Amino acid sequence: MHEALQYEPLSRDRTIRVIDLAPGTWDEPVTCSLRIVHVDDDDTRYEAISYAWGDLNDRKTVVCNGHVVSTTRSLFEALQRFRCADTTRTLWADELCINQADNEERAMQVQRTVFIYASAVRVLVWLQHEDDQYSRVAIRFLDQMYRSDDYVDDKLIGRIYRLRHDPSRMFSVCLSPPPSSKLYLTSDQYKWKMRVLPPQKNDQMLQVIKKTIAELNKQYMLFWRIGLEVSHLTMSPPLWPRHLEEYSTKLYAFKEKDREFPMAVEATLSRGCRRLTAETILVREKDDMNGPKPGMPLKTWLLFLVNSRDSLGEAGWQLQRGWWASNDQDFSIMTLPAEIRCEILQQILGGNIYPVARENPNVSGPVVFLGAKSGNMPVSHWPEVPPASRPDPPNYAILRASKQIYGEGLKAAWEGTTKHFADGLWLEKVLEAPIAPSNYRWLTHIQLSLSTKECFRFFGIDIHPVLRLPPLVPKARLLQGIATLNNLEIVFGSPYVPYSNPWFSFPNRPPTIMKYPCHKTMVEWALIFAFPYLKHIPNVRLAGCIKTCTKSKWEHILSNEYYLRKESFKTHGYDPAMEAYELLEEQRPMHRQV
Repeated sequence: MHEALQYEPLSRDRTIRVIDLAPGTWDEPVTCSLRIVHVDDDDTRYEAISYAWGDLNDRKTVVCNGHVVSTTRSLFEALQRFRCADTTRTLWADELCINQADNEERAMQVQRTVFIYASAVRVLVWLQHEDDQYSRVAIRFLDQMYRSDDYVDDKLIGRIYRLRHDPSRMFSVCLSPPPSSKLYLTSDQYKWKMRVLPPQKNDQMLQVIKKTIAELNKQYMLFWRIGLEVSHLTMSPPLWPRHLEEYSTKLYAFKEKDREFPMAVEATLSRGCRRLTAETILVREKDDMNGPKPGMPLKTWLLFLVNSRDSLGEAGWQLQRGWWASNDQDFSIMTLPAEIRCEILQQILGGNIYPVARENPNVSGPVVFLGAKSGNMPVSHWPEVPPASRPDPPNYAILRASKQIYGEGLKAAWEGTTKHFADGLWLEKVLEAPIAPSNYRWLTHIQLSLSTKECFRFFGIDIHPVLRLPPLVPKARLLQGIATLNNLEIVFGSPYVPYSNPWFSFPNRPPTIMKYPCHKTMVEWALIFAFPYLKHIPNVRLAGCIKTCTKSKWEHILSNEYYLRKESFKTHGYDPAMEAYELLEEQRPMHRQV
């Protein structure tokens, strides 16, 4: 005879009942007991059963707390299947764990169902026995979904499976399930379609959302790229005007143009809302798996969707042109402030100029031109050494746009770019040219590429017959005459190019000098003798084939020397003059022996 199960009341919040299922074999009666636990306790561990109650008139009996209790056949078979043979198993099932006769408790526990499942260590899904036709269909569906050649590929069933960690989009699919005949079609053959609902012309919240999206499309290029569209996902009444208080949220579908499945988003109104605006609309993505998330203001949430990937380079230019066209804007360069135009022109020109000095029949003497990197460039037969600067020549086509652009472009080219010199000879020719641009501060940033041999020659270092300083004035003295020079970068060439070695073809090479001497030592010697011609420059950078320790040491020395140039002391603790003297003294005995 069936007995009514006596339930102990749930005394605290976040408390539930769990089933301690006693071990047993398949044919033995199902025996269990109920106990109350607090979900937040560390020792609370249970598995939740997800099942369909089925026919309520089809009943079976279990022994619970010593009483014979009637349950649905579905729960009985689930307990029978999930029972262990030798250990007690702790489970949760709503039919037994919730007092179905207490309406107040049942309403409270049903609201916590998502939380109860989320707190379980595992969720057990009962699909009835294998001989049930619906169970066979479900098992076959799961088996096909989890086979690697199905869910990884491009079939619709695989595309849906990949939404398992995106509950918002999965919810949209559940509201508009695809036809079973389409599950194994690829994205080229079939695109999932959301069911079309009748329009709600009186939905003022939807109108505000669409207006906000249109405003953001005009303000933010990266947001426009999303191609966001919004529509109502259910036929629940609009939230505004607030005449139906029983509806507190409404679902909308937000779909990006490059995503097949839209997001299901809950929209609500902020507390005390008196006016419908983008600031008073709060939204959150639908997530029944992890519990409700706090709402965010509509505009804030929309901007969180922006992704800056592929916003530079050619993709960025194409994106920008499409954004301008969609907004019917041309952004004429002449309407921009002069400072902005100068920055744009510098970018168009490329930021790198290769000045040259060549003869002009209309004037006497060489004239300095901007250059096109056809002559002033690294030696082309140095395949081992990549160019120190960008390989493409500057783009001067913009200078033909108009007279005003020509004037502004010349100013940007001369004053806003780095002047590159492939070797010291090109720098000498430009600095010694009698006719140079006098209306611009054009020599503020210089990059100088030097091989070791060229570096020795430029800074006045001779090796015949030994390392020495000849009485001639070195070409490096020209650097001291550039009053506007603020930044100098010296790029040292590769030591593996034979003719970059000063001693490579020397006829009477001293026996102590190898055919391939230490490159680090040669760079160190060059910087010792270059020091007097570099110390007045505010920023000196060393690049190319130079050891990191040498680079750091000399950049520190030169920087410290400049900023303490008016002081009688130096904090770098280095005396390049004494270092040069001792180096020359080391060479003199060798010369006498030779």
